[in-house]
Amino acid sequence: MPTRRANIYVDEDLIARCMRCTGHRTKKAVIEEGLRALLRLDGQRQVRDLRGRLVWVDPAAPEVIQPAPAPAPGGSGDADPPRSGSPTSPAAARRAPTGSTPPSAAPPSSSPT
Repeated sequence: MPTRRANIYVDEDLIARCMRCTGHRTKKAVIEEGLRALLRLDGQRQVRDLRGRLVWVDPAAPEVIQPAPAPAPGGSGDADPPRSGSPTSPAAARRAPTGSTPPSAAPPSSSPT
């Protein structure tokens, strides 16, 4: 990776606090980690911006799960649709056994030998 020397003015108290926080021994290491953190945050923002724009296909249930409709103006928009595999999702309902009773939650009894 190409490097380049740069002379910059940096708040010494801020650098000292970051060095204590991260455990890095050099200013260079602290600054590089900070730059990488900014790039990670920007990547997370880009993923968040895709919310509601993608169509997902569950490999276990090949039907297309459409994104939830946009909330009405003035609505809170906090409710998320059930995710695949959750007890209320159509895929989970298809996988649930019908007409059978679930096994007992009690551990099997052991017979003395």
